[in-house]
Amino acid sequence: MERGGDVLGDTVNIASRLVGASSPRGICISQQTYDQDRSKLPYRIDEVGEARLKHLKEPIKLTK
Repeated sequence: MERGGDVLGDTVNIASRLVGASSPRGICISQQTYDQDRSKLPYRIDEVGEARLKHLKEPIKLTK
């Protein structure tokens, strides 16, 4: 959802919280993002496991 030039919603909140889950110089993405883009990623991806993120009822799977 866009309001007054800001983008809001679950996707934005998840992305913001994944920043804190990544290591320095690393990127952390959800399993869902990886599943959608795996054929386009030329990088080695490691599964991290599940994480509970603030304001989400269910844990999500993470990859780095």
